[in-house]
This record gives sequence, structure tokens and C-alpha cells, in this order.
Amino acid sequence: MEEKVLIVSSQDRDSERLTHLFASFNMQTTVVPYASKARRKILEDDFSLIIVNAPLSDEFGTELAINAAEKTFAGVLLFVKADLFSATVDKAEKHGVFVMSKPLTAPLNETVRSLRAVSYRLRSIRRENQKLLNKIAEMRVVERAKIALIQYENMSEDDAHKFIERKAMDRRTEKGEIAAEILRRYGD
Repeated sequence: MEEKVLIVSSQDRDSERLTHLFASFNMQTTVVPYASKARRKILEDDFSLIIVNAPLSDEFGTELAINAAEKTFAGVLLFVKADLFSATVDKAEKHGVFVMSKPLTAPLNETVRSLRAVSYRLRSIRRENQKLLNKIAEMRVVERAKIALIQYENMSEDDAHKFIERKAMDRRTEKGEIAAEILRRYGD
């Protein structure tokens, strides 16, 4: 999967520099000049990194960065002028936003590598979370199917559980699929 970076910057020169930097990491960049366009892009695509170069034309950029950090699994980096750094970092850092002051004094390459590592970790957590949510959903369906078997087939809970497991093994399929069939059969 190709890594994608969203650069939100109203300054063309900074956008070009950042695009060049991320190209050296073989990352695909999308550049937008406004926070409103960035919000639409975030809904449309899955970005590994989101870079906000404040101030933007339609807002400062802190709220956009915080929103992106809370609603995506991307690493979020916010650039602000040095005189605004302290106030901005106090507000944004607790939401998971990396804040750097302009002009940049730390090597940006190292920061990008750190953000990528965070993004990889968040994506791994997202995959694990999705597996757990799928498992919970399957357990709920199986429990409802067991209740239907108890109610309509006069099975004990243990027999209903074994019935679903046996059908799943016989068909080499998931218990959730068998449970869904049972629920459809009884209209539950």
C-alpha cells in the first residue's frame, strides 16, 4: 500500500518543499490550501500523515490538526511560528498532534520518520481493533441464534451451542455465518 500524505498549506513555496521531501520517502502527496478542502479530503481518503502549515487562509489550523488527530489514524504534524509555539503545543499536544515551530530548527527527516512510525503503530492498532469488533459482532449473532434455537427447537443452551459449532465445522465456515442463517430461518 502506497503511503499518502495530505499537506495543508496556503504557502506555495512551503508546499513545494514538503512535496519534494515526501517524494524522497516515496510517499504520494496531496496538497490543499484550505482547511475546508482538507476536511473533505480526510473524509475521502486514508492518509498516513497529515501536515498542517499554519496559518491557513480560512482558519489558523490548530482545530484542523486536532480534528485530524482525533478522527484518523494518521500522524499529524502542525507547523506554527515560533512565537505561537508554546500556546499551540499546550493545546494540540494532548490530542496527539506533533507541533514544530517555524523556522524549522530540528531535522524534518527525523520528524517524518517518527511520524511514520506512529502512523504504522496506529494502523496496526486499528486492524486489531477491527478484528475484535468483528469477533464481538459474531458473538452477538451466535448468542441470538442460540436463543432462537432454544425458543423454536426446544434445545438447551449447551445443545444450541454445539449445534452451531458442529454446523460451522461441517461446512468449514464461521459460526457467525451459521448463526445468521438460523436467525434468517426464524425471522429474528
